[in-house]
Amino acid sequence: MNKHLVFVYGTLRRGSARAMSIRFPGSRFVADAKVSGSLYDLGAYPGLLLDESNSMVIGEVYEVDNETLIS
Repeated sequence: MNKHLVFVYGTLRRGSARAMSIRFPGSRFVADAKVSGSLYDLGAYPGLLLDESNSMVIGEVYEVDNETLIS
C-alpha cells in the first residue's frame, strides 16, 4: 500500500476537534513542521500558497495511505 506525506495546518492540527487523527484514524503523526507561504481566505476553508515570502505557516506532517488520501 502506498504511503504519502501530507502537510496540514489550522483546525486539522492536534488539539482541535477536527484534528487529522480524529477525522482520518488511518493517519499517523510524523512531525511538527512549517512551510514558507501565505494563507488566503477561500470562504469555508483557507488556502495555502507556497511561496518564497518571509511568512511561515505552522502545521504538522502526517503519513496517510491511498485509501485515507482518497477519502
